[in-house]
Amino acid sequence: MSLKSIYYSINHIYQNKNVNKLNAIFKYFKWQIIKILNLFPVKILVSKTTIEIKNKEISLEGGTKIYTQGMYDFNNMTLIQHALSNKYNTFIDIGTNIGLYSLIASEIKNATIYSFEPHPFTYNLFKEQIKLNDRNNIVTLNKALSNFNGQVKFTNVNGSSVNKVVIDNSQNDLISVECCKASSFIIDNNLNPEIVKIDVEGFELEVLNGFENEIKKVKIFLIEISKNEVEVHSILIKNNFLGPYSYNAKNRTFLNHSKDNTLEDPIYLNKIYIEELVDNLNIKSIEK
Repeated sequence: MSLKSIYYSINHIYQNKNVNKLNAIFKYFKWQIIKILNLFPVKILVSKTTIEIKNKEISLEGGTKIYTQGMYDFNNMTLIQHALSNKYNTFIDIGTNIGLYSLIASEIKNATIYSFEPHPFTYNLFKEQIKLNDRNNIVTLNKALSNFNGQVKFTNVNGSSVNKVVIDNSQNDLISVECCKASSFIIDNNLNPEIVKIDVEGFELEVLNGFENEIKKVKIFLIEISKNEVEVHSILIKNNFLGPYSYNAKNRTFLNHSKDNTLEDPIYLNKIYIEELVDNLNIKSIEK
């Protein structure tokens, strides 16, 4: 337990306005005891979903946030549920990890979730969570999305929530994983990709480029931008998206996104569908 990881976790709790901070900090230190004494497995109830952390190997960043904060991205996760509960049916989760976003979305029975997790170890953990929760509306895909169809190199740390695509040979212990363009997947499966979440540890520009003309079908993007921020923003703006925004789930409002105010990922809304989104999601206001 490094000072850096302690700072990150406590800071995330401090900035999360939707949790009881004292309770979450208490649970953080309780979680450290669980790890030290190896008191696994641990089952965590989040919304209507149970997440099982079986051992230390999968108790890293994601496990800590889930145990201490539950729906750690409360507003973004709730936005997905709001959308899927109000006339939208399709959620594409790119960079699923052990699957909390997908599982939260799958609580909406009429929704279909397409979940991309490239790392085979993490992918199998995700499938175990699906089985545990008896969800039948999640389509799992053990592949990455990119700007071409083929193979990419991927870091290989079992249990890590930050495995990622590697462009060069700068790292050891890489694995090869299948990748495809989002456009190919959307066209081949005749999908209407209404809501898309992207969390791919710096590979978001390539993923977005892989949407090609199909990007125009997306109504809501939730996207972690950790690299090429200007280029990612430019692609979205050129394709008629407005943002970046943050969502206030309690007030049903969209505010201009600021890293100083939230650690949740920015949201982009398709300008073409703004009136429809406002009506269907009962949005009170969108900041200009």
